[in-house]
Amino acid sequence: MPLLPALVFFAVQAPQTIPLAGRMVPVVPTPPVETPSQELSNWSGWGPFVGKVGVAASVPMIGEAVLKTPIAADAVAWHVKAVLFPSVDLVENAENGTVRSYRLSFADPQVNETLAALARLPGVVAAATGGKVRVIVDATVEPEPARDRVGPAGTAFGPAWREEYFSPRINGGRYQAEDRLFRGPYPSVILLAPGRTDPSLSEVNGSPVATAVAGAGMTDASLYGAWVKTAEARSVALGYGGRLGGDVPWGDLASGDPPSTEDVNRAKASEGTRAEPFAVPFSFEESYLAPGGKVELATDAERGPILRLSETGTVRTGGIALPLPKEGLSTEAGGILTFWFRSNSKDPLAVMAFGEGGKTASYSIGRDRAPAVNGGLPELDVPADGMWHKVGVDLKAAGLTKVTRLVLGPSAAARQTSPAALTSPTWDLDDFALEASGATALLPAPAADANSADAESRLLAVPSADAATLVRLLNDPDTNVRLSAATILETKADASHALALLAAANSLDPLVARSAVRAYARLDQPDEREQLLILLK
Repeated sequence: MPLLPALVFFAVQAPQTIPLAGRMVPVVPTPPVETPSQELSNWSGWGPFVGKVGVAASVPMIGEAVLKTPIAADAVAWHVKAVLFPSVDLVENAENGTVRSYRLSFADPQVNETLAALARLPGVVAAATGGKVRVIVDATVEPEPARDRVGPAGTAFGPAWREEYFSPRINGGRYQAEDRLFRGPYPSVILLAPGRTDPSLSEVNGSPVATAVAGAGMTDASLYGAWVKTAEARSVALGYGGRLGGDVPWGDLASGDPPSTEDVNRAKASEGTRAEPFAVPFSFEESYLAPGGKVELATDAERGPILRLSETGTVRTGGIALPLPKEGLSTEAGGILTFWFRSNSKDPLAVMAFGEGGKTASYSIGRDRAPAVNGGLPELDVPADGMWHKVGVDLKAAGLTKVTRLVLGPSAAARQTSPAALTSPTWDLDDFALEASGATALLPAPAADANSADAESRLLAVPSADAATLVRLLNDPDTNVRLSAATILETKADASHALALLAAANSLDPLVARSAVRAYARLDQPDEREQLLILLK
């Protein structure tokens, strides 16, 4: 049978499902952006919020035609090693001596959503390269959590972590394994995990390693961006200056081979022409509801029809944009946004307003769970007690004379973090209005106080607390307080604290238990070594 000419393309029949990482994964185009129902648009509680639908997010869309992009007969095979960690255990050490833990976990729907995006990556890359690159995805779903500990201003799963994890798992040279499974070298290695990860590019065994944001409706675009980043890294390594397409041979970049003398000389001579532009494989559509968010009307015995906001995932995402008049919302006559609010969630809801000239104003309803990260977001004194409270947000005092966009959702600091409880956070709202008075007071900044009812205040007290107080705080109801106390006791504990450390070492919280074991071990008491050996087992 004669070989097909190079310009002949294979027709692609996009399957409905494909096997990936031991699962049958659906390969379906991104669903259309949700629009508000007529019932929601006609809700009586909107008050001044009438007019055009607001924008909470710009969502990447993949059309069915992208997934059916014809592949050239001589398309270059490009191996992508993708590793998904559905669970993450992250510990952050702050400059003030406190320690915070973040436990993020994807349930099956989020895992399947991420794998579906991986299944679509070959179609997306084929569309971007005109069918010249055929991506082959080698996907792994890790059953154990990804664990990392970062210092002040650090980011999780950076180059050192990637080196430790990937180095024994991917080849740095070409040889045939006995089981004939391909293990590299890879031109692209991509790490996916819930939450925030180090966005920098690194290299392991000669393979470029990038991270992609999993979930929040952005996985397709993030995966494609990670692939482009690794492809550009290969282009740089082989002396093409980061250019893709044009005179740059895809076959060289896809080989995964280390740079040759010719490649090095090419880089020195800066040879080659500018790359041809890629076709953008996505369209972006505006949505009033950010991915991961849910909005519905509910009936309250006291107030009648109310607006109920919630988040559907196991990681905080979502948000809703309120409808606004086409000309924007003036604050001249009444600059205080008021509404009735009810929640018993420890996860706060942020009010984020945007105005002319790039002016913004954001408030957290209740204590934000990461004040050290958000740079001092004002926190409204509204209790999460399951009762109705009238909230007033002073937009005019924040400098906004005209509001052009208004979003309710997780704050920038809370986004992509774990919820405070296992149940999804829910907030009820009613009767929006603009008034001239009635601004809600702000919560005072948390101050270090080991006896405070406020968990953030107790946490701030840990670094300066004496050993006896730290031992007491090992039983605090807040995870971060317990973890911070156990961490500092690693260097402060003495023999009188042995029993308390032993109890903490048997804690159901593995992070607290680990620090307590280390503190217990440093006591170095001969009589307690048997207990230590039991703990270490």
